[in-house]
Amino acid sequence: MLRIGEWRTDTYFKTQLFFDLVLNVMDRNGGPLAERRVNGHEEELRVAPSEAFRQKIEELINHPDVIHALSEN
Repeated sequence: MLRIGEWRTDTYFKTQLFFDLVLNVMDRNGGPLAERRVNGHEEELRVAPSEAFRQKIEELINHPDVIHALSEN
């Protein structure tokens, strides 16, 4: 399950990104197997917001805890 607490850009002076993403991997009964979070603020976004989103999702999914949890089920 992916929870998006915040995903926004501000382009007043420069393109900034504010983000808070939480990925939960659960077993068949809804029990937790892994949880990863990326959150923060990037002062100057150098890629398109869609590319930044892809990068953040990959960062979550490619974490060893998540890989292990996904490979076990």
